Amino acid sequence: MNSAHGAPPTTDAVNWWSTDTASVAGTLILIALASAFAMAARRRSRSGRTWPRYRTWSYVGGCGVVAATLFSGIAHYDDLFAVHVGQHLVLMMVAPILLVYGGPLRLLTRSLPQRTRSEVSAVLADPLVRRFTAGPRAVYWLCADYYGSMAVYLLTPIYRWSTEHQWLHISAHMYFFLCGLLFWIPLIGEDPIGRRTPWPTRRVMLTMGVPFYIALGTAVALLPTVSALPGAAAAGTVLALGGSALSVAGLTVLWLRAHRGTVGLAGTRPDAIEGAGSWPAAC
Repeated sequence: MNSAHGAPPTTDAVNWWSTDTASVAGTLILIALASAFAMAARRRSRSGRTWPRYRTWSYVGGCGVVAATLFSGIAHYDDLFAVHVGQHLVLMMVAPILLVYGGPLRLLTRSLPQRTRSEVSAVLADPLVRRFTAGPRAVYWLCADYYGSMAVYLLTPIYRWSTEHQWLHISAHMYFFLCGLLFWIPLIGEDPIGRRTPWPTRRVMLTMGVPFYIALGTAVALLPTVSALPGAAAAGTVLALGGSALSVAGLTVLWLRAHRGTVGLAGTRPDAIEGAGSWPAAC
């Protein structure tokens, strides 16, 4: 993660890794999370089931994507408007899909003792949690948060402020990553939180991303208050093309999985993976 907002170094972006305190700490945390997931996945469940390897690779890959986006040499160029926007798209639309598809909460409940598993399930079934993950109202606020936050960030002075204050810069990355996770959890439906969003609703939630990112990219490139920023035209192009393309890609992935009857998306039983017995009934 860029620790100083100045000219990027001449070191090759692919082979260079940030060594500031925040980047090293973040990298170590992601390595620890990926390692813990892989170790837990190697254990058999109480009924002798093995954890699917593709889910392990998905989660580990998601951790790798986050690390590369925030802490590799690419991150040292995030003072460039287009690079910064591209980072947010990856943090919202690529890394969360891989992480959520890995089913970390399913694996957690599978690995915990029965008593602890019940306590975790009680938290997931809490009305406050379900308010933001289940039901029609959750769909509205998830879309407003997922799409609206990006518009507010880019079309107001917040982006410019983030280039001047490192704490806001880091906070923006973390916020958009969290937005992506909250948005994709009910869409993918692998973890026992809330209800699985119906396929027609998921289709609308993702399809609306195409016109949204095209409109937002156009606004960034043309609105006087934003287009005056260096690199605004390139950033608008990244938003319009990258955002709409990733929306279509996400929609395609969900469509393929939904019509193949993959666990968690086509009405299959939530206990297809060990540990569902104590999950919230809404799952």
